[in-house]
Amino acid sequence: MPNMNKIIAALVSLLLTQTLSFCQTKDSAMPRTFLWEISGNGLAGPSYLFGTTHLICESDIEMPEILRQKIAGAKEVFLETAPTSKNDSSSKVIFMGSDTTLKDLIGRSYYRKIKNILAASKPIKEEVLNRIKPFHVGRLIDIASIKCKPVSYESVIIKIARTEKIPINGLENAKEHAGVVDNIPLTIQAQQLKAQVDKLELRIKAIEQSMELYKQKEVLQLYYKAAYNGNYQQSKFKTSFLDERNMAWVPKIMAVTQKGSAFFAFGCAHLVGEVGVINLLRKQGFTVSPVFYEQ
Repeated sequence: MPNMNKIIAALVSLLLTQTLSFCQTKDSAMPRTFLWEISGNGLAGPSYLFGTTHLICESDIEMPEILRQKIAGAKEVFLETAPTSKNDSSSKVIFMGSDTTLKDLIGRSYYRKIKNILAASKPIKEEVLNRIKPFHVGRLIDIASIKCKPVSYESVIIKIARTEKIPINGLENAKEHAGVVDNIPLTIQAQQLKAQVDKLELRIKAIEQSMELYKQKEVLQLYYKAAYNGNYQQSKFKTSFLDERNMAWVPKIMAVTQKGSAFFAFGCAHLVGEVGVINLLRKQGFTVSPVFYEQ
C-alpha cells in the first residue's frame, strides 16, 4: 500500500501532540497569557515559552502579530517532540506489539462502536486501527467527535517556522514522549477507552469547554478541570505526564537559551505550578515574565 507510510506518519504526528491537555497552577492570580519571556542569568537576549492547546477548532486559531514575531525572531523552535515524517521510525511508538490487538483488549462490540465513530470523520484501515494503543485511539475519538475541523497550535507554529526557515526540534524524542503513555498498562488504557465510549457526549462537552477556556486564557479553570477529579483529588498521572517531564526539559531549555533566542511551545500544563517550567527556571536564576497579547 503506497500511501500507508503517509497515513501512519500523519497519525503519529497528530497523536504525539494529543498526549497532554492539562493546565496547572497554584497561583490564584495567574496572569491570563500563555506567552512568557525568559531573560537574565547571563543570557545575551530573551527566549520565549508558549503554552499551547493540542486540540482546537481551525476557525478559532489566531496568531497575534507578537507571537509571529517571537517565532520569526528565534534561532530555533522547540516543540514537545520534533515533527515526524513519513519515513520516520518513530511511527512505531503508537502501535502495540504484533501479539496484541485493540479488538482483543476491548472486545468486538466496543471495537465496532469505535469504527463507527471514526468512520464519520476519517476512516482508518482495519490493519492500522487494530494495532494502535488504546490511549491513542481515545485521542482519535476526541478529534473525530468535535463539531469542527480540529487542529493544534503546534501545526501553525511549524508552518510559520518552516516559512521562516527556522530549525524545529523536540524537547524529547518520540520514544521518550510515548513512554509516558506506555507506563499505563494496556489493560488500564483499554478500560479508560471503553469508559470514554460509554460517556462520549460528556467527553465531547468537556472538550468543547476546554477549547473555550483556552480561547479566554483561563489557565486556572483549565488546570482544575484536568489536574483534579470530581473530589478535588490530584490526578494520578500528574507526576509522570507533567512534573517528571518538566524537570527533564528545563536543563535542555537552559542550554539552548545560552546559545541564542529560542521559542519553546508545549502544552500549557507544563508552564505553571510548583514543578512547572516557569517556576523551575526561576529557581535557576532566570527572570520569566508574562507577555500579554490579544487574540
